[in-house]
Amino acid sequence: MARRITDSEAMRRIHRILDGREWSGADDLEAVAEVVRATGREIRPPVDGEDEDDGERLGCDECGESFNVNESASETHCPRHA
Repeated sequence: MARRITDSEAMRRIHRILDGREWSGADDLEAVAEVVRATGREIRPPVDGEDEDDGERLGCDECGESFNVNESASETHCPRHA
Protein backbone atom coordinates (compact mmCIF):
# COMPACT_ATOMS: atom_id res chain seq x y z
CA MET A 1 0.00 0.00 0.00
CA ALA A 2 1.28 3.45 -0.91
CA ARG A 3 2.13 5.96 1.78
CA ARG A 4 -0.81 8.22 2.65
CA ILE A 5 -0.12 11.94 2.26
CA THR A 6 -1.56 14.98 4.01
CA ASP A 7 -3.92 17.44 2.35
CA SER A 8 -1.15 20.06 2.43
CA GLU A 9 1.24 17.73 0.63
CA ALA A 10 -1.51 16.91 -1.89
CA MET A 11 -2.02 20.61 -2.63
CA ARG A 12 1.74 21.07 -3.15
CA ARG A 13 1.80 18.12 -5.57
CA ILE A 14 -1.25 19.33 -7.50
CA HIS A 15 0.32 22.78 -7.73
CA ARG A 16 3.48 21.23 -9.21
CA ILE A 17 1.38 19.34 -11.78
CA LEU A 18 -0.51 22.44 -12.95
CA ASP A 19 1.76 25.43 -12.32
CA GLY A 20 3.36 27.25 -15.23
CA ARG A 21 2.54 24.90 -18.04
CA GLU A 22 -0.19 24.14 -20.53
CA TRP A 23 -2.57 21.57 -19.09
CA SER A 24 -2.92 18.29 -20.94
CA GLY A 25 -6.53 17.43 -20.11
CA ALA A 26 -6.96 13.75 -19.29
CA ASP A 27 -3.30 13.20 -18.41
CA ASP A 28 -3.28 16.03 -15.87
CA LEU A 29 -6.67 14.99 -14.53
CA GLU A 30 -5.42 11.45 -13.94
CA ALA A 31 -2.28 12.79 -12.23
CA VAL A 32 -4.42 14.96 -9.94
CA ALA A 33 -6.71 11.99 -9.24
CA GLU A 34 -3.71 9.91 -8.15
CA VAL A 35 -2.69 12.65 -5.70
CA VAL A 36 -6.23 12.78 -4.31
CA ARG A 37 -6.24 8.99 -3.90
CA ALA A 38 -2.94 9.24 -2.01
CA THR A 39 -4.79 11.23 0.69
CA GLY A 40 -6.98 8.18 1.31
CA ARG A 41 -9.99 9.55 -0.54
CA GLU A 42 -11.87 7.35 -2.97
CA ILE A 43 -12.66 8.62 -6.45
CA ARG A 44 -15.76 6.84 -7.62
CA PRO A 45 -16.34 5.97 -11.27
CA PRO A 46 -19.04 7.85 -13.16
CA VAL A 47 -22.59 6.64 -12.61
CA ASP A 48 -24.53 5.60 -15.71
CA GLY A 49 -27.83 7.36 -16.20
CA GLU A 50 -29.12 10.37 -14.32
CA ASP A 51 -27.73 11.46 -10.99
CA GLU A 52 -30.01 11.11 -8.00
CA ASP A 53 -29.50 14.79 -7.25
CA ASP A 54 -28.33 17.92 -8.95
CA GLY A 55 -26.45 19.21 -5.90
CA GLU A 56 -22.76 19.92 -5.77
CA ARG A 57 -20.64 17.18 -4.16
CA LEU A 58 -17.84 18.00 -1.76
CA GLY A 59 -15.45 16.05 0.45
CA CYS A 60 -15.76 16.25 4.23
CA ASP A 61 -12.79 17.98 5.90
CA GLU A 62 -13.11 15.54 8.82
CA CYS A 63 -13.35 12.13 7.10
CA GLY A 64 -13.00 12.80 3.35
CA GLU A 65 -16.42 11.26 2.62
CA SER A 66 -18.18 12.70 -0.40
CA PHE A 67 -21.52 14.41 0.30
CA ASN A 68 -24.07 16.65 -1.38
CA VAL A 69 -23.94 20.27 -0.26
CA ASN A 70 -27.72 20.25 0.07
CA GLU A 71 -27.50 17.39 2.64
CA SER A 72 -25.87 19.55 5.29
CA ALA A 73 -25.82 23.10 6.60
CA SER A 74 -22.02 22.96 6.50
CA GLU A 75 -20.09 23.17 3.24
CA THR A 76 -16.95 21.63 4.75
CA HIS A 77 -18.27 18.58 6.62
CA CYS A 78 -20.54 15.66 5.79
CA PRO A 79 -23.84 15.37 7.70
CA ARG A 80 -22.16 13.15 10.34
CA HIS A 81 -19.57 15.86 11.14
CA ALA A 82 -21.61 19.02 10.50
